[in-house]
Amino acid sequence: MSRQTSTSRSVALEALSSDSQGKMTEITGLLCCDELQSLWVSECKLRQMSGLCACTNLINLHLSSNSIMEITGIKGLTNLQVGLEYMYGSQI
Repeated sequence: MSRQTSTSRSVALEALSSDSQGKMTEITGLLCCDELQSLWVSECKLRQMSGLCACTNLINLHLSSNSIMEITGIKGLTNLQVGLEYMYGSQI
């Protein structure tokens, strides 16, 4: 059973954190989260993310202990200060 978290309209979300211990495998809808500054999703068995390219205000990105094979859109995140070094345990 997989669990998907999605947002479908613009939201003024600045931080999102989850440690759902293997219950969330996909995050979609980040295209609506252009105010997001911190994304912390660890130990979720996360496999896929989409829309990260729209999170241009993202400063902190923590994706440790997941099953992510590829992240698209990360090159355009020029405000990102904490990122890939906090992805230990992921398969990137």
